Amino acid sequence: PSMNARDPAAPVLAECAFWQARAFPDLAAFARTVLHATETPIPPSYAPEAQPGSGIARAWLFVIALSWGFNWPAVKLALNEMPIWCMRAVGLTAGSSVLLVLARASGRRLRVEPRQWPALILAGLLNIAAFNVLTAVAQTLMPTSRAVILAYTMPLWTALLARILLGERLAPRQRAALGLGAAGLAALLVPLGSQLGAPSQQQAIVAIRGAAIAWAAGNI
Repeated sequence: PSMNARDPAAPVLAECAFWQARAFPDLAAFARTVLHATETPIPPSYAPEAQPGSGIARAWLFVIALSWGFNWPAVKLALNEMPIWCMRAVGLTAGSSVLLVLARASGRRLRVEPRQWPALILAGLLNIAAFNVLTAVAQTLMPTSRAVILAYTMPLWTALLARILLGERLAPRQRAALGLGAAGLAALLVPLGSQLGAPSQQQAIVAIRGAAIAWAAGNI
């Protein structure tokens, strides 16, 4: 359903849509759709012509991608020193605390409307709790390089769940992309056929696939 400018989430959606369009130009149509749905114009300060420091934005995007990549081997090293639940509890508590402080310092509105709590709790359980715990479990059972590739089958599961639960139709190019993704996943798993009989490998694949599906379900 469309949202109007009085909805507290509208400005956030507008800002997110703008930055998605900046980072990925081919998603500009998506941004226009979201902005039209929220009936919220892009603030003048965020207009492309008013952003002389676009190189800084790209640099931050690179830093985020690099940090996200280094996160996986860092988690593997941490798991060598502490149990899964302890490691995730410390990491997520520290990360969320820093984010809350930064949000508060930047003047962000932190109040959650009562009607938003169910969706927020469900997304938190799926996107944060389930994903982080299951990826950590998988990393204790398989190489990190293999775990991260299997974890990022999230777009495949998201598209399938969107089709089943939201009734979204897939364009021919999307179906082709899903087929290529599935073929890539098979190419990764087929050479491991002799190892898949081991209980530890089966558990690892179940955990990492569960993590990817949990993330996809959280997006839905």
